[in-house]
Amino acid sequence: MNFKDYKTLPILITVIAGLILIAAAQIRNDQAFLLGVFLGYVMCLSNILFLLKILVKIFDENYKRPSIIALLFIAKLSSIGLLFYLAFGLFSVDMIGFMLGYSSIIPSVLIFVLIKNSNTGKAV
Repeated sequence: MNFKDYKTLPILITVIAGLILIAAAQIRNDQAFLLGVFLGYVMCLSNILFLLKILVKIFDENYKRPSIIALLFIAKLSSIGLLFYLAFGLFSVDMIGFMLGYSSIIPSVLIFVLIKNSNTGKAV
């Protein structure tokens, strides 16, 4: 498995979340809703970036410091907790908007898999 191929996934997530944000601004011009979409996107992107970094280190045969993996995982959980606190504790974001921004990963992964499989010629 080559994890360098997965660097396009955060770009796809950003593009699709941007399209969702533009569509949400046209449909519902509510600041709490748009902030929810944006914070959901940030949560989704940071989660994917941390997971990719952790997986690359886990599957690298030359990696010598496994304690860093545990620290990265703790940092990932801490950042998710901080984003949840910011989203729902300090700011009054819309829950539907947050879920819409966070779910931008679903079409991104679908498009990513379709692109990867069309390049290799394998069936999905």
